[in-house]
Amino acid sequence: MIDMDFFLQLLKFKTFNPNKEEKEKAAKFIKNYLENKGFDVEIIYSENDTPNILAKYPGKGKKVAFVTHFDVVPPGEGWNTDPFDPKVEGNKIIARGAADDKSAIVASIAGIENAKEINVQPILAIAGGEETQESTQFFEQIDSDIALVIDTGPYVSIGSSGFLGINIYVEGKQVHSAHAYRGENAIYNAAKVIEFIEHISKAFEKTLLSKYQFIEHYDRVPVRVNPTKIEVKPNVINIIPGEVKIYVNARTVPEYDNDYVFNKVSDLLKEFASKNNIKLRIEKDKLELPPWVSDGEHVDKFIQLTKDLLGEKKILELGGTDGYHFYKRGIKVIQFGPMREENNIHGPNEFVYIEDVERVAEVIKRVVENGL
Repeated sequence: MIDMDFFLQLLKFKTFNPNKEEKEKAAKFIKNYLENKGFDVEIIYSENDTPNILAKYPGKGKKVAFVTHFDVVPPGEGWNTDPFDPKVEGNKIIARGAADDKSAIVASIAGIENAKEINVQPILAIAGGEETQESTQFFEQIDSDIALVIDTGPYVSIGSSGFLGINIYVEGKQVHSAHAYRGENAIYNAAKVIEFIEHISKAFEKTLLSKYQFIEHYDRVPVRVNPTKIEVKPNVINIIPGEVKIYVNARTVPEYDNDYVFNKVSDLLKEFASKNNIKLRIEKDKLELPPWVSDGEHVDKFIQLTKDLLGEKKILELGGTDGYHFYKRGIKVIQFGPMREENNIHGPNEFVYIEDVERVAEVIKRVVENGL
């Protein structure tokens, strides 16, 4: 069903930042291809003059956006082949962007053009700056009833965990390291706090659980809390530091949202600090996204159409997705895609299984033929 020649040509474009000229070439290549297929196409520019493609196909019924992206992350080191000279080896295609996310573009087009009936109004929303958050303006101007975000795996995803940063400032008393006895080493205090955060994390993963599942490791997605960065002030080798900043990355779920988790962590840390004579202060980081779920009749119908291809479980993503840009505007969202754990997403030797691309194309074909 998929156009292999188009796929391999698309994979040759080095569409990672800051290759704006290459992105322009890729956008025009996709635009010309779609226009020859009967799509009404325009290139829309978003943050930092990033090209994005909006393509509409004649149809009837609900407006359904098929959301993908043609930008990729830099190739990095460790490849066994040229990352932009795609190789077909058996049932695999090896190249940067093969799985994330150029295969989704190819599958979307194939699914629409091979549909026997068009019972939706198909919209292709193909971003050029998804990996660098430079297509947000583009996503937020797309008008649709339902958004199918094709940037995950072969399962039915209906939402995402939230994201919350918690900044913990652990105090000590700064002195010259030759006279450490005169001060209080904030690193020692921070070490105790970090050990307690590990205790909190393990407890949350057993008790703060969503009703929704993930495809691996978790039967039910839990709240996850992990320290990810430490800053020492002053950062000088012969000074006992007076402050350590611990950055904690929290992933929340709809049942236990960002405010709940922040307050819970704060209360536990303050109690621990009081018992251990540790001075600290806690602040919520400015950067956060709430957890969200888009469930309902549209999901149930989608599962009935595709359960032999994607299964029947309703999955909650562990990280954030582009679906939030649509969900927050009241647009219904479903997420799926061709990516598997072993596909080396963002790593060397990225690949996609051809059968998974064909699977996505078949899913889209059924949606276009039957509506949602």
